[in-house]
Amino acid sequence: PRHQGGAVMTERSARTFGRGPTPAVSDMLQVVFGLELAAPSRRIWIVAPWQSDIPVLDNRSGEFSAVGPGWPLRSIRLSEVLAASLDRGSTATVVMNDDPSNLPMRSATETLEARYPDRCRMIIAEQVHEKGIVTDHAYLSGSMNWTFNGQKVNLEKVGLATDPATIAVQQVELSGLYPWDGVA
Repeated sequence: PRHQGGAVMTERSARTFGRGPTPAVSDMLQVVFGLELAAPSRRIWIVAPWQSDIPVLDNRSGEFSAVGPGWPLRSIRLSEVLAASLDRGSTATVVMNDDPSNLPMRSATETLEARYPDRCRMIIAEQVHEKGIVTDHAYLSGSMNWTFNGQKVNLEKVGLATDPATIAVQQVELSGLYPWDGVA
């Protein structure tokens, strides 16, 4: 965290510029999912109208081998990190619309639902327009869908908050929007 006037800054924002990957956004994704693997959340929400199985960790040099033993030396995709979190006991809710472009991520999520029926679920919500990833450690939000175009083509703004109060508000709101019997 950065300090400003004695207060701890727990937010960071970055923009994509439509000219390929933006290191700051890639770094934010790595922070969120690296923390997730090191200290799994009780509950994870991945919400966006359009989602792809995007790369979220750069393991080409083996930086994440300690938290992902056996992972190949390549980019690790969202569904792989989600599976690792579920393996560690997390519960996940993935919310997207029914657009055909979501089929690969839908398929990956359906596989995880079958493997973890009590801890993973997908919700198809045609009205969803919000974009966010919420864990116990971070809240990533902004205009970016979790897609290749969001990461590398479109002009987007993404914010990362690590303040526990901000995260708690999002957890309560998402629990109300997407309730799941038996899961707080």
